Amino acid sequence: MFLNVAAVFQDLIQYPFDIKSNIGLGNLEEVNNLEKIIDAAKNSGADEFIAQLPEKYETRLKKEWSGSVDLSLGQWQKLAITRALMKPSAILILDEPTASLDVISEHEIFMRFQEMKFSRLCIMVTHRFVNTRDVDNIIVLQSGEIRELGTHAELIQQKGVYASLYRMQADSYEKEAAEEFHEKVTM
Repeated sequence: MFLNVAAVFQDLIQYPFDIKSNIGLGNLEEVNNLEKIIDAAKNSGADEFIAQLPEKYETRLKKEWSGSVDLSLGQWQKLAITRALMKPSAILILDEPTASLDVISEHEIFMRFQEMKFSRLCIMVTHRFVNTRDVDNIIVLQSGEIRELGTHAELIQQKGVYASLYRMQADSYEKEAAEEFHEKVTM
C-alpha cells in the first residue's frame, strides 16, 4: 500500500535514538523490521558508514547517551534519505537532499535516484545545477511563477533564466578548478 508522499528536507530531524530506530521511524508499521531497514540503507548508500559503526544498526546516536556516536551532517542526511525510503510512497520529495554531502556521496545518491524514479515520482528542489542534468523535467520558478519548463538540453538551448544561472554556476566551478590547479603548479 502506498502512503502518498515521503520527503527529505534540508532541515532534517536528528533523532537521539539508535540507527535502526532512526531509519524505522520512516514507516511505523515496519519500525522493527531489520530486513527492510537494512534494505533501505543499502538503497541510500547509508549501509557503508553504518557498517563502520561500533554496534552497526544498534549504535546509539547523539551525545544524550553514554557510548553514543555523533554523526557528520552528511551521514545524518543519508539517514534522512534512508528514513524516507522506508515509506512505500508514490511520491518522494527531495529538498536539497545532498546539501551536506561530499561530491562522491552526492554522485552516488543521484545514481540511486535514477533507479528510484522508475518506482515513484521523484521531485527534487535544488539550487545546485550540477544535480539537474539527469532529471527528466526541470521547472524553473521565479517569484512564485513557472518561468521555464523542459529538459536540461532544452533549457540551455532556450538561453533563458535557467541557462543564465547554469552558466553562472558552471563558470564559478571552472574558475575554482583553475585556481586550485594554478596553486598546485606554482607550489
